[in-house]
Amino acid sequence: MLNRTRYEDCVCVDASLVVKWLVSEPDSMRALDVLEEWIGRGVRMIAPPLLDYEVGSVLRKLAARGVLEVDDARQRLHMFESLGIQHMHPPFLLRRAWEIANSHSLYTIYDASYAALSELTGTRLYTCDRALIEALNWSSDLVINPLATA
Repeated sequence: MLNRTRYEDCVCVDASLVVKWLVSEPDSMRALDVLEEWIGRGVRMIAPPLLDYEVGSVLRKLAARGVLEVDDARQRLHMFESLGIQHMHPPFLLRRAWEIANSHSLYTIYDASYAALSELTGTRLYTCDRALIEALNWSSDLVINPLATA
């Protein structure tokens, strides 16, 4: 197991949040406020390596559908790369993701990999994916929708 980090110093982010930083969606401005706060506090962001492919796929689909110009999508991909999100693939990430997916009736390992990384590193998972939050049914201290209204 990796050294556990203090919640305030490091956060695990998933694609549902990151995409809001790159593409105009409902709550994108609130999401950008969260990012700005984290950058100001020097919070380290981590994610499993698949984050790149999830974000890249969203941008590619938007370009293919004509929602974004190809050059604009490419520029947003470069913006994503400049965010400095650290990719982590600790030992047993896949196995733990499998177990989480199985025990919480998740159909894919993708979403479970974020939860597994969060668990293995002792960080909070920040996601805007309501279905994932409900499926995990973890403490609200461990899985956080930073855009949810209290």
